[in-house]
Amino acid sequence: DVDGRPLWVELGDGEEGKGEGKGGSKKGFGKGDVAGGARVFFKNVLFETPEAFLRDLFAGHGRILHFDMWKHPDGRHKGNGTVDFSSPAEALAAVQGLDGAEVDGRAIHAE
Repeated sequence: DVDGRPLWVELGDGEEGKGEGKGGSKKGFGKGDVAGGARVFFKNVLFETPEAFLRDLFAGHGRILHFDMWKHPDGRHKGNGTVDFSSPAEALAAVQGLDGAEVDGRAIHAE
């Protein structure tokens, strides 16, 4: 629980989402694989939740290589993003440690 609310996190298996992107392009990233580490995608975050709060939440479970909160062109948060951990074990620790937690009144989903 975070602030008394569950945060849902799931770790991708590294296979799903690889290959062709929209329109058959090879652009994009493979879900789960990040140069020896692991990527976790999260969504359903309240727009007002501070990026630093989420980064600290995930950092409590491992070394973050990159944290990206996706934004609209006008700078507003989209409510989703990615976290790249230095190892799959750290990403798994984040999943196990945060699964079921809720942040700012919303259950976060991650894969």
